[in-house]
Amino acid sequence: LGDAAKLCDVEECDIFRANINRNIILNDIDKYVAVMKSGSALHISGFYENDLPLLQKELSKYGLNLVSKVVRNDWTMAKFELY
Repeated sequence: LGDAAKLCDVEECDIFRANINRNIILNDIDKYVAVMKSGSALHISGFYENDLPLLQKELSKYGLNLVSKVVRNDWTMAKFELY
């Protein structure tokens, strides 16, 4: 319901979803993690399967580990967990 600037009013969450392109996910990941509790899940979609290795590498720097993925017609949804 808006861009990552809206997250400043969000309390910690257990599940975070972002259906947006790779570049925005990479740009805003610090804002997502800032409102996530340890053990919470991040579901991201709206990017191509070949973008997943880059996303996985960058998200791991924030303590996010890939748990699962679904690919359909090269579009990808991935679930990460924060540890």
